[in-house]
Order: sequence, then structure tokens, then C-alpha cells
Amino acid sequence: MRKKIDIIIFLSVVIIGIIISYNNNIKNNNEVKELTETEVNTLKNNKNLAIMLRDDASGEYSEMGSRDAWPEYPNYIYMKAECDDGSGAKLVGTDVINYDEQNNKLTMTTKTTMYCTLYFAPTNDAFTLLAEKGGATFKKAFNNDTMHRFVGDYNTVKNNYICFGTDNLGDCLKSPATYMYRIIGITDSADSNIGLEAHQLKIIKAEPNSDGKSVAWHSNRYSDIPWDSADVQKTYLNTTFIKTITGTVGTSNWTDVISNPKWYIGDNTSADSTNVEVTSKTPQQHKIGLMYASDYYNAGTQNTNNWLNICHGRTGTSISCSSYNEWTMTRYGYDGHEGAWRVDNSRGSLGTSIVSNTYAVRPVFYLTSEVKLSGGGTESDPFIISV
Repeated sequence: MRKKIDIIIFLSVVIIGIIISYNNNIKNNNEVKELTETEVNTLKNNKNLAIMLRDDASGEYSEMGSRDAWPEYPNYIYMKAECDDGSGAKLVGTDVINYDEQNNKLTMTTKTTMYCTLYFAPTNDAFTLLAEKGGATFKKAFNNDTMHRFVGDYNTVKNNYICFGTDNLGDCLKSPATYMYRIIGITDSADSNIGLEAHQLKIIKAEPNSDGKSVAWHSNRYSDIPWDSADVQKTYLNTTFIKTITGTVGTSNWTDVISNPKWYIGDNTSADSTNVEVTSKTPQQHKIGLMYASDYYNAGTQNTNNWLNICHGRTGTSISCSSYNEWTMTRYGYDGHEGAWRVDNSRGSLGTSIVSNTYAVRPVFYLTSEVKLSGGGTESDPFIISV
């Protein structure tokens, strides 16, 4: 039943989203009703249902006119719905209308006339989209860097927000503590030693989980513990936290779109080092890590303007702003290996602490290379993932 969009129609206009406006008498005794293609087109022709596409470059929406009722998944993904009853009173979109993009079904539940708008967005290659959106803030942090990063302060880096754990924009905006992340960077080329392919996104949770605000890097400060054996990695990130990621995106589980690389984590004795930490110890594969000390350092200036800042004393608010000291996954590598690097919320700078101290953690992981993005990447219009 799925109709393919006539590509030629769209060559003259760069299109990036879709709106459907609905204004028709559907009275079905509040039962869920699946609409046929004919019914959808009838609603459109009666100006009860309009289909629009959003242009990624301009952010403007263009009406699809009499063309297909919805675009082909996964080239386009469903974003949200907005409905009213004709008098201006808004109805909750998910309560009255729902679009199942994988099965190409539109369902409605209502007793009254509705005017609805559905939003869709086309998916894009992640590297291309970030290059377009990131501009001067999306670049390699230093000559030997293996990934492009967002480099800048909280005033300039506003386009690396991404939803993970849901492909529904409304859910992400409603529950940012659960679903909102920020993109640290994207791999420039494949690295077989680590097990990453080109153009894999590395993302960080925008704020710590409630159960991740007081975690020891490792309970025993007197052992020479590598990252692979650290309690924060074994008992929290890859046991407790990963179990909170549920549901599916497309035909995959959300955990399936998290890569399982080798984490080469060594020692770093300098807070201003721009190098990615590498160790001679045999690394293990696991899905969830933390930010490197170098991730934080290269995110921008080491002060209260850093976009990954732990945000002490800064004016304004952001969901990525934490009031807690936060661990990195990098060991200090000096004085018996008892310390690891953490970000100090009193100064917004890197410092070292005994590994048995408890600080907040924000999970970090790589997405698999097949993910596609849509959206603007801002806090109010974050990137949405599809596969």
C-alpha cells in the first residue's frame, strides 16, 4: 500500500518535513479507526488533511498538495501531530491521531470534527547533516584527531542535540532527562583496531540519570584498576544503565544501534592534553563508556562557557547543564594510579580525584553507522534517529 514519492516532484524544492492538516467529520464512537488511502485523500481534498514537507536548510514547510498521504519510510520519518477541534481548542495529537510509519498506517480516535497536522522529516546521512548544521563548530580538534567534534561554547554549539531511546519528537521534548543526548563528534574514518566504522556518532547523555549522580569510579582506591575493570563501567554503565534502554527503532532494539567497540583507555597526567587516551593494556569490548578527559577539553574552552560544562555560576539554563562534579573515563596515571579525571563544577575545569570518591556520570556511546538523522539539532528541534 505504501506509495513511493515521485522524486522528480521534489527536485525543484529541498524538502525536509511533512505536515498533515485534518478537518473532517469523523465520528467513530471513540474507537480507533484505521484510515484507508482513499479516506486520507478525501480528507486532504476537503482541506481537512494537508501534507507538507520541511526544508532542512530553511526550516520552512511546503505543502505536498494532492500527492501521497505520507512519504516512504525509512527515507522519511514521522515526527509529531497537532490537532484542534475547529474552534481553536487544541487536542493532544497522540490521543486522537497516530501514524505507524513502518506499517504505513494512519489511525484516528475521535467523536468530533478534527483539524490535524502531522509532521514528518526526511532522513539524512549523519556526516553530511552535521557538516551542514555544525558549520565552524564542527571540525577536527587537532591534526591527529580521528573524529570531527563540536568545538565551542554554550553560545555557539546549539545544534548537536539528539534524541535516543525514542523516535518520537514529542516524547523526547516531554522527557528530556530520559531521551535527550548531545553529539560529541563523529568518526572521520574506519578504525579496525577499535572496531569503529567511518561516520559513527559519539553521543553523551545531556544530563546524568537520577541513579547516576553519585557513583564511584571504583570502590577500591588501592588497586591498579584499568577502565575495563572499573566498577562504574561494569556495575553501573553496562549493567544498570543499559537496562533502562528499552523499545525499538524500526525493526531493531535501541540497544542494537549502540556500537560495541574496544575502549582504549590509558593514563593522562596532563589536564590540558588534547590527545585521545590510548593504553597498552588489552582492551575489552563494551557498549557504554564515559567522556574522555580529552572529550571535555576539546569541547571548548575550559571554563564556564564550555558546552559540555558542568555549569557552575553560569547565567541561563540548559538541560545539558549539571550542578554535579562528573567523572571522565580517563585515569590520572600518577601516584599509584589511584586517581581519575573529573570535571569540577565549581570551576568548570578538569581535576583529579581518588577513584573511590562518588561523582555524577553521563553515559557515552557510539551509534552504529547505519543510523540516519532528521531535524535541526537544536534543543527545541533535536535530531531524530531512524535506521
